[in-house]
Amino acid sequence: MRNGICPKCASETVHLVEAYRLADHNIPITTWSSAGLDYYICVTCGFVESYVHDSTELAALAAKRPRVMPG
Repeated sequence: MRNGICPKCASETVHLVEAYRLADHNIPITTWSSAGLDYYICVTCGFVESYVHDSTELAALAAKRPRVMPG
C-alpha cells in the first residue's frame, strides 16, 4: 500500500494517517518507549495496513517481542 495501490482492490485511493504522533497508536517496547505506527487506508474498499514509522525501532521490537514461528 505504500506504493499508493491497494493490494485488495487495486484502487489508487490510498491515504496516509501518520498515527505515530498519537499516544494510543503505538506498540510498547519498554515501560517508557514505544514504536509509533503509520496507517495506509484505501478509501475505496476500507482495507488498512500499518507500519512502524521509524524503522530503527524494529531491532528493539524484535528483542522484546516473541517471534511467531511458521506452521
